[in-house]
Amino acid sequence: PKLSCRYTTPFVMVKFRKSKTAIFAAIFLLIPGAEALLSFVTQPSDDSVNKHSRITPTEVRHAGTACWGATDDSSITCSSSSQRDMNSLKDWSVVSGIELIDGLNLAPNGGNEWGLSLQKSTKAGTAVLRVPKSLVLSSADVPGLDTSSAQKVIQSHEMEDHWPTFLLMLRILVEKAKGSESDWFPWLESLPVSFTTGIFMDEVERSHLPALTRGLVKLQDRQLEVFNKAVQSLSDDLLSTELKKDSDLLRWAFSIVFTRSHRYSTDTNSKSEVIPLGDLFNHRDPADVIWNDTPDFVEFVLREDIEVPPGESRDIYLSYGLPNPHRFLAIFGFVDDYIAEVPSQVMFTNPTPEMVAMGCNDPRRMVFRSEDGLIANAVWDSILYSVLASNPSEQKELYEAHMQGDRKAKAEIHSRYALEVSMALKNHVEQALVESYSEVSELPTTDEGDHPTLLLIAKHKKLIREVFQKVKTRLDGIVDMEWRRRAASKTKE
Repeated sequence: PKLSCRYTTPFVMVKFRKSKTAIFAAIFLLIPGAEALLSFVTQPSDDSVNKHSRITPTEVRHAGTACWGATDDSSITCSSSSQRDMNSLKDWSVVSGIELIDGLNLAPNGGNEWGLSLQKSTKAGTAVLRVPKSLVLSSADVPGLDTSSAQKVIQSHEMEDHWPTFLLMLRILVEKAKGSESDWFPWLESLPVSFTTGIFMDEVERSHLPALTRGLVKLQDRQLEVFNKAVQSLSDDLLSTELKKDSDLLRWAFSIVFTRSHRYSTDTNSKSEVIPLGDLFNHRDPADVIWNDTPDFVEFVLREDIEVPPGESRDIYLSYGLPNPHRFLAIFGFVDDYIAEVPSQVMFTNPTPEMVAMGCNDPRRMVFRSEDGLIANAVWDSILYSVLASNPSEQKELYEAHMQGDRKAKAEIHSRYALEVSMALKNHVEQALVESYSEVSELPTTDEGDHPTLLLIAKHKKLIREVFQKVKTRLDGIVDMEWRRRAASKTKE
């Protein structure tokens, strides 16, 4: 079919299951007659937070600066210049029954960032870290506290799914208010105060974020606002007035939960937890460790053998879940240089069940490969299905071939429409490069002192831009080849 395009207004789409959530702001590239719309991500609208949007904390975090302590609520303050007390954390871990395998150490990663490293070779299946379950801070550990007023606030803003997250934030605030009397005081003292996450970015920094990242940041802003309202509703007997007025402290507790905790969900229950010392693992995918539950401990176990030459050390990593660069920057505050894939940012409104079955809503399948710009099959299939909207019989043929695993039949259909599909995707990629991933030189780097996250944002945009440029180069070749093929075919006719 002949392809023509036009643009409509921005909107917000949210589509991840349970704890895997991201927000997508999109402008659509429309194919006339298509039931589903191929979209291009650009600037989000003012109404960029959908009431059903969900961000759920997942494993661990990216370290920020320092943490603080106090013996009473009124003296709890933030100081980004103070250092994290890691020596007391080490001592506390020993007396608290945390078990670190010989050779596992707390390792500085520059500035006030920390991780965990091995100093000797270790076999797969080894539990390198074991944390007593009695030390795990959980949303389930708030018995006897009257939180009904806060729950009404959360429900009134349609954030019921975040109730365990809020309870964990409350749990941390209660311990923080105890100061040195808290059993977790050394761990609290070791935590960062400031972060490079979205909610710590100023307006200048936010103005340079790609739309997907900025949409996630706005969603976090709204969640923090609602959580703060819920805190204000609580009795002064639970949290003092001084503590509830400390916006920096509330933002800190919110950040600790979203950057260092994980979520357990079953058919009947859901809870959020943070594991002291286990929260020091930095991210890498594939991960070096996974965690196991035992009756008395949470164990972090090596997935594969780790070889460490004598006299050297090697950082070991945990996966933070869905590998999405926008999620990593907005929620965790880092850029993953080793990310294997990036989101294609191709989305569809009102996709049919057939399109969903072909993968159009699966964030792990709708991707571009970072190494060489390879385009995932789900992207090709979804766009082709949309292009075929004006030809229902061929749409059905494509869907049936997909469901039956008939690769030959699918390849034949793809071959017939390779030019149309490639042109649509090429248009999408080119628009993304222009609208969302500007050259790094365009960032106001002279303001780095006043806006320290700008360099991280520049790195984030550069990473995605380079992948999209590889995709564009690949598509340029395909489009050129298809034009030549069709011209040769017409000449023969």
